[in-house]
Amino acid sequence: MPQPQLKADDVFHVIGFTNQDVLSGAHLQVVQRLGTARRPSGKISEVYFLDSVTAPDPDAYALYGDYLAVYFFNDTALLLSQEYGIKLPPVLSKTTRAKLPPGIGTSVRMPA
Repeated sequence: MPQPQLKADDVFHVIGFTNQDVLSGAHLQVVQRLGTARRPSGKISEVYFLDSVTAPDPDAYALYGDYLAVYFFNDTALLLSQEYGIKLPPVLSKTTRAKLPPGIGTSVRMPA
């Protein structure tokens, strides 16, 4: 099956994880559950992250408030998270692929 085309205007949902969210394991559920979710949907599930410790530009990271880590879920990943009952913090905002910050890491990127 061919990979879906990635476009600059693809939407990502910005979700901030506090210290408590990280301690509860919410971010690990994303990797564990979404990382094994494979269906022939022709879509790709993408989740990227930026954390306060390794952010290449601390001033740019300050835009996200007092979060330990900020995750960027594409539409497919957010829908799968809801389907699998992964309890995520609220969506803070939306952005596009073109506006994802530099230095993000990949948490999940695979066919869904």
